[in-house]
Amino acid sequence: MSARRRPDLWLLVALAVAAGLRFTGLGWGSGHRPLGDEQSFVEAVAAMLANGDLDHRFYEYPGLFLYLLLPGQWLAGGEAGFTSTWAGRITVAAFGVAAVGLVYALGRVLAGTTVGRAAALLKAVSPLDVEQAHMIRTDVVLEVAFLLGLLALVWPLRRARRASAAGAALGVASAIKFSGPLLAAPLALGLLLRRRPRPADFVRFGAVAALVFVACSPYTLLHLEEALSGAGTQMRYHYEGRTEAPGYVENLGAYGVRLGETLGVPWLLLCVAGAWAARRRPRRFAPLVALPIVVLAVFATAEVRYDRFLVPLTGALAVLAAIGIERLGRGRAPLTVAAGLIALAWPASQSALDVRSYLQPSPRDQAKDALAAWSGGRALTTARELGAPPGVSLTRVRGFDPWTRRLAREHDVSVVIASQLGEAPPSLREVRRFRPTRNTAGQGPELVLLAPVVPPALAYEWTDVRPGNEAPGGPRWDVAEPAAGGLEVRLPAPATVAALEWEVAPGERPPRLRLFASRDGSRYAPVEIASERLAPPAPAGGALLRLLPLEPVTAVELRLQTADRAPLAPPARLRTARPLATSR
Repeated sequence: MSARRRPDLWLLVALAVAAGLRFTGLGWGSGHRPLGDEQSFVEAVAAMLANGDLDHRFYEYPGLFLYLLLPGQWLAGGEAGFTSTWAGRITVAAFGVAAVGLVYALGRVLAGTTVGRAAALLKAVSPLDVEQAHMIRTDVVLEVAFLLGLLALVWPLRRARRASAAGAALGVASAIKFSGPLLAAPLALGLLLRRRPRPADFVRFGAVAALVFVACSPYTLLHLEEALSGAGTQMRYHYEGRTEAPGYVENLGAYGVRLGETLGVPWLLLCVAGAWAARRRPRRFAPLVALPIVVLAVFATAEVRYDRFLVPLTGALAVLAAIGIERLGRGRAPLTVAAGLIALAWPASQSALDVRSYLQPSPRDQAKDALAAWSGGRALTTARELGAPPGVSLTRVRGFDPWTRRLAREHDVSVVIASQLGEAPPSLREVRRFRPTRNTAGQGPELVLLAPVVPPALAYEWTDVRPGNEAPGGPRWDVAEPAAGGLEVRLPAPATVAALEWEVAPGERPPRLRLFASRDGSRYAPVEIASERLAPPAPAGGALLRLLPLEPVTAVELRLQTADRAPLAPPARLRTARPLATSR
């Protein structure tokens, strides 16, 4: 093999480092439910495989990314389980490695072999890329399209082919994610700055982009109404009108800080030096500088911030930093190597620590192991991805508000995200804390294991409530007057009620109930309650609905009404509970 065709050794090193960092630890979270975004992609691909079509169905995204996941998930069996999640992560990680090769090509074509090598090494160790490549993320694949577009502008092509290639890259990017059209601005700038730009170039550029988009995501047009609705869902998520949303300047500053934390200050300073050096050749380098500016400027307008939004610009930042390294070295190898090592040191160490965290037990892993001690019991968690060990019935809730805290007293144990807990209520005791070893998705948030001070089995004494024509000496229920509606429960004497349990007749749905209490039998006050559905007491029984006042209520009469004041079917069984010991 001639020296001219021999692969660049430094490119092979960069690809090997990139593969090692991206493919190591992809099995994190195997004992738990996948993250919500990952599960949505996996389920959409599973539906395509099950129906034998290319209707991606998940219209919050165009179709191309899901099509790219198809081969791996098909080889993994096609089901929406963790094996498919793992296959999807492998696909994304492979695109992450490919991006390193494209960064090398872009840097080499733009400014020479030294720049290509340095840029590839920087991209290989970028912590932003390494973390996102450990998940099923569109942004990792999106950057490949972004890099192809920048390459199209500088690769030795004829004018018409350059415009077509740039348009094809834009079409691919737009078919991956709705933020893909952000690539249009730097590509259009590159075409505009060419000598004697022609309108025909821009027509060709736009036409090819549209055709490629349709070819790569046909069901976006075939189901245009659903696609527009999905795009609207994404827009509302990013621009929802949150009352405490960060401002534009705050977002820009936060993204800058995050880039400094992950890529390192030397890398960013070298980017500035590279952009300054590139000012002398704007026709060649303006799109490279424009891409990160456009991405940051647009995403700073959103009301949410995520690290993954930064991934599509790290390739451009790597090339700019590599140009800065070469300019700093001024042709002297020792200076160039020293500048490169300084730029590489921080991101490489951070990526190594991130990968190590994916191989360590996460707080979710530790919490799941701890829950095994409550086999046969009921657990509640605000960590929705937490897996349940065998024998533990796990209920997932969104937050730890007063209603959820009340529900926690009815469960044998609760696992709560530490940031949601605040001060633990006196009715719950802290058993253990599980802290992450690293701030990565694989580790997740800090979790707290809580148990009720009074176990649920010892908290109450239950009493059946009979219809009004039975057992006149005990609690009884009657249908309330038409003006009031609902069901009235009369207690033999003023009593403290801590819970009610409503069994629905077989085949009926549990109603949405409101609770009112009266101390004198005439004036009723609403009672704040949490509600929980329980398993039927017997195979032929109806569903159970447990009503839990936030605090025990003292009353002589209770009234139950449906939330919409509709007629209320009598229960198959109704029970009240008085507290045996304080459970506050």
